[in-house]
Amino acid sequence: MKNTVILSSLLLVGLTFTCSAATIIVHADGSGDYPTIQAAINDANQGDTIELYPGTYTGDGNRDIDFLGKALTIRSTDPNNPNIVASTIIDCNGTRSEPHFGFQLYYFNTEDGNSVINGLTITKSYSRPAIDCWGGSTTITNCIITDNFGRGIGCSGNITTITNCIITDNFGSGIGCWWGGSTTITNCIITGNQSDGILLSYSKNAIITNCLIKRNTSTYYESAGIKCYSSNSIIKNCVISENDCGIYCSSSNLEITGCTINRNKSSYYWPSYYCSGLYLNVSDCNIINSIISNNATGEWHNTEIELGGGTSLTVSYSNIRGGKENVYVDSDSVLNWNEDNIDTDPKITPDGHLQSN
Repeated sequence: MKNTVILSSLLLVGLTFTCSAATIIVHADGSGDYPTIQAAINDANQGDTIELYPGTYTGDGNRDIDFLGKALTIRSTDPNNPNIVASTIIDCNGTRSEPHFGFQLYYFNTEDGNSVINGLTITKSYSRPAIDCWGGSTTITNCIITDNFGRGIGCSGNITTITNCIITDNFGSGIGCWWGGSTTITNCIITGNQSDGILLSYSKNAIITNCLIKRNTSTYYESAGIKCYSSNSIIKNCVISENDCGIYCSSSNLEITGCTINRNKSSYYWPSYYCSGLYLNVSDCNIINSIISNNATGEWHNTEIELGGGTSLTVSYSNIRGGKENVYVDSDSVLNWNEDNIDTDPKITPDGHLQSN
């Protein structure tokens, strides 16, 4: 019995050493523990961290990077230092004839993905999202995702957490999530994308908090700061400004709290043709303690808010330019307008914040 106990203890110690996570070093010039990011992933174990030193990572093995169903962290040397993040670059160098992407994180039934991308700049992906997530759980934080031909981040059927990221100047939606996933987006700047800032389609739950969503427009098709189809969304303390349309929702449940929706410009393209600040169709929405003002109103009804058919909207403690009369309500929709709403000049600064006295 004594020998059995000793043997069991040794096995447990051995397992402890075997399962401990490692930190793997990669340099852009091919030095470090492995010559490329993909080579490091290929030999990594669950829970390992792959640390990228500053430099530009490009070419085979440093683009089209596949996590291979492993739960890993890939990060820069100091994700909280903006200079390090800006100089740790995944350059996909994708073109129409040779499309490439940044990262692929696909997790299926037998894989328990719980992965992190932290403190990297990802650019020049072509056709696919710069970061493409499917299943599992993914955290993307402290990243710059810019100048990609396609979505900045694409997520489907997974739990995605996106924090402290700058997602800008992509030729496609800044973030696109669909098919049953849950998404949390916090403290992000989502600007200058040539489509929607955030697209949610059949998204189970989305929480968007403390984000600047600005100047997401398109000259080819309709776009909005936030667009929701058949999704449940909570939007809190966000500035949504200078997009083709502020928020467009269809067949969705939506709560807007503490937001400023202003200076959205209502381009010609549908649905912006109907939409300026907020357009709702077959949806339920609550607006609380928010400002909707100075949007270039839609061509048809010339209102800040438009309720298409089958919609219920409740507005409380909010400042709506033009008041209740500046909300178009379709014949089979319902507007619940509380007496605590106001219509005054909110004195909003160009960056979407309230002016000090």
